[in-house]
Amino acid sequence: MCRVLVLALTAGLLGCTGERAARPVSWMERLRPFQADDKDVVQIEVALVEVPAGDRFLNGALWQFVDEQVVPLEKKAQLEENGFRVGQVGAKPPQELLELITQKRTCPAPRRFELHAGRGTCADSVPSPDSGSSRPLELGPPRAKTSFQLHQDEQSSAVELEQAACLLRIVPSLSEDGRTKLTCTPQLRHSGKGLMPWRPLADRSGWALQLQQPTETYAALGWEVSLAPGEFLVVGARFDRPATLGHEAFVRIDEPAPVQRLLFLRTARPGASLDLGLPSAASGGAPSRPPPLALQASWSSVRGACP
Repeated sequence: MCRVLVLALTAGLLGCTGERAARPVSWMERLRPFQADDKDVVQIEVALVEVPAGDRFLNGALWQFVDEQVVPLEKKAQLEENGFRVGQVGAKPPQELLELITQKRTCPAPRRFELHAGRGTCADSVPSPDSGSSRPLELGPPRAKTSFQLHQDEQSSAVELEQAACLLRIVPSLSEDGRTKLTCTPQLRHSGKGLMPWRPLADRSGWALQLQQPTETYAALGWEVSLAPGEFLVVGARFDRPATLGHEAFVRIDEPAPVQRLLFLRTARPGASLDLGLPSAASGGAPSRPPPLALQASWSSVRGACP
């Protein structure tokens, strides 16, 4: 009897945790429709655009289509001082922007994930080591050495980290008018070289080995944007602000082909269409990545794209 009880409890635990972590999840399963009990789930689509560093369109004409007043003027000035550029685009962006996010050579890895808004459970289709209703998005591969000037509270301080990956943590919350608020916070995950591998326990009764890479969170540089279904949040760098956190995050002169990246995010609420109104794929070709961002194989080349 005891053995049966133990087996039943073990099976129940695996059904909640182990099975999900171990079983491969196909992309078709990731695109399952929202269920009735998913009222607090937010679906977030990510397009990380890559063009040659210093691309004239990305650093100039593109921003004519972007509303940069989506953040308060004081916050906008602080972000720009730290090398970030933030704005919003409507649910029907112009073709120039659609080309950036739908061409494989400028957007090689679009992806989609789900988060619970205001809860402590991540509903990502691919299990993540991060808990809570948030997710850190990597803005590029780690770089051997990251150094910049951090500007906050009318002061500047030098930051130098090794093997650091630039992240943007996303936390969603829901509003009654159907919009989704995204709280965005820059982070740096690094090797922790020079730091103690042990940290004190919360009750100061002893020490614990720090197994995860340390992460620096720049909460003072965070911002909030409210998006209607299908609207885009656009995050990039001020190319004319080198040696800043934003420039380090999005401009990579040290890569084999110097590249500049630009992040597009959009959200959907329960009951919304998964494709959010974008055109379907051209007939005759099967998509290699989850729709809808990767389904536009027939669009013309974007200016400034890598050959």
